[in-house]
Amino acid sequence: MYKATLTKEISVETANAKGIAAKLTQLVANQAKANIRSAWASGTNGTGHFSLITDSNAKVIEALKKDFPKLQENEVLVLNVKDHLGDIAEITTQISNADLNINYLYTTYFDNQPAVVVSTSDNKKAQGLFA
Repeated sequence: MYKATLTKEISVETANAKGIAAKLTQLVANQAKANIRSAWASGTNGTGHFSLITDSNAKVIEALKKDFPKLQENEVLVLNVKDHLGDIAEITTQISNADLNINYLYTTYFDNQPAVVVSTSDNKKAQGLFA
């Protein structure tokens, strides 16, 4: 079984340009004084996307909102895993069998162990699958 925790993730849309990741993460560290617990980023067609789970989302949002106004906070489910063969397959199968849609997922290291972050059509229902 997996430890399943509902948490909030900050999603930021930016220009995809040199130095954006540095600027964003420096604001988180130096102005918000917050720790990034999980991060995901991509750049496509001139647009950058960041997803951050921090130890103080309220402070991070305050620090970022001036320079990065396209941000929002979303609920996600974090599943701590043992890093075994098939963990993601098992998680996605259980979510699929519960008739839930997966919006996105990514792997990370969370609470000192490997984890899968997933956004579904019903995160609370998904959390119940792993309780």
